[in-house]
Amino acid sequence: MNWIEPYINEYISFLRKNTFINEKTGTDWVSISTPMLDNQNDAIEIYARMDGDKIVLSDDGYTLNTLKTYGVEFNRPGRKKELLDHILAVYGIQLEKNELITTATAKSFPQKKLNLLQAISETNDLYVLSKPHVTNLFWEDVEAYFVSHNIVHTPNFIARGISGLEFNFDFQIATLKKEILIKTFPNLLQGPIVNFLYGWADVKEARAKQSRKQVESIAIINDMAKEPKKELVEALSNKGSSILYWSKRDEDEALALLN
Repeated sequence: MNWIEPYINEYISFLRKNTFINEKTGTDWVSISTPMLDNQNDAIEIYARMDGDKIVLSDDGYTLNTLKTYGVEFNRPGRKKELLDHILAVYGIQLEKNELITTATAKSFPQKKLNLLQAISETNDLYVLSKPHVTNLFWEDVEAYFVSHNIVHTPNFIARGISGLEFNFDFQIATLKKEILIKTFPNLLQGPIVNFLYGWADVKEARAKQSRKQVESIAIINDMAKEPKKELVEALSNKGSSILYWSKRDEDEALALLN
């Protein structure tokens, strides 16, 4: 047994124990409550129904309706709409009225479900645009930092894990001997951390075989607006991910980590 398998089995068991299914009364929809959390620390819930031989998955409009309460809306052209369209394009999600929707076959259901959850999670992060004078997102700051330090990188890097599922990382840095997969955290929350750790554990071995390089991960955490919770930082460290605090990005240790 490979060393990573117990961690993946542990995570799959955690997902199954914390996933709850209920029928929506009077409809043909089924609700799926997941252990992933939104920016209000509520469980992310999605909905599914059969449509012939296809499975329709939806967030029932919850994501954008919640952002609307923060004053973040996407009903006109502009920077906010561009950011939302970018996230939906990365994960292959459609926007119908106010709902995030995707359609799956029986075979593609696991990947499509994961894509919808990742899209919901990243769209949730757009709540930061409600703050006065916010003109960009944290990952944009990180990319500008890479450019300023001549760090060659690939944004929106998609990697397939040993489970067969694909995971999106904000950036990938490749050198002759190693590959670094990077996820940015503007606000350290349990849901995105859990999702990142599962993706990282699932992808690491597969990427090492494919690239024939040492594969590492870095979580870049914005610790300047709010101090990250110690237990979440420890979770990242315990699962083998390096940590780069944004407040220390110009220190030699941080730059060495990226090169």
